[in-house]
Amino acid sequence: MRTIHELKTWPEAYSALVHANLYKRKTVDLRKNDRDFKVGDVLFLREFEPEEARYTGRNTYRIVTHIVDAEEFVAENFVAMSILPIPENQIKDILEPFDQESDIRFDVHAYKAMEIAEGTAEPTFVKGYTMKTMPSVESIREMVQQAGFDTFEITVTNETVKRYYVDEL
Repeated sequence: MRTIHELKTWPEAYSALVHANLYKRKTVDLRKNDRDFKVGDVLFLREFEPEEARYTGRNTYRIVTHIVDAEEFVAENFVAMSILPIPENQIKDILEPFDQESDIRFDVHAYKAMEIAEGTAEPTFVKGYTMKTMPSVESIREMVQQAGFDTFEITVTNETVKRYYVDEL
């Protein structure tokens, strides 16, 4: 199944992605493989200005055509992805399967047990998932412990996600 990954892209890398000269255009993206990237996935790359901590409004779609994850070529837990622009007249067709799907939203909030006992606990949002099935409680427990908390709750919401394609200005 194809996945759409929404990713921040720094201005220098974004400019190389959309360069008018085909010989200067960036066709490989190196990323931490924290999303289990696969050939056929779509990258929704949004230009992000880190110094101002904001998106610029420029974005582009790329399709993953090849992945290298062998540690002799890239660092552990990283991938080098060959990417190609998706022609404007094909974007809607490629995104069509994603236009509407029913997913379940899982939000994880963490607390410290002592603060709950004292009545001063405020929930801290740790992570949100939108998927068909809930991640394992063990993986959530590890994430919560790494964030420095000892108690967590999972809020489950059934939602219908509607996605719309907006032509780039």
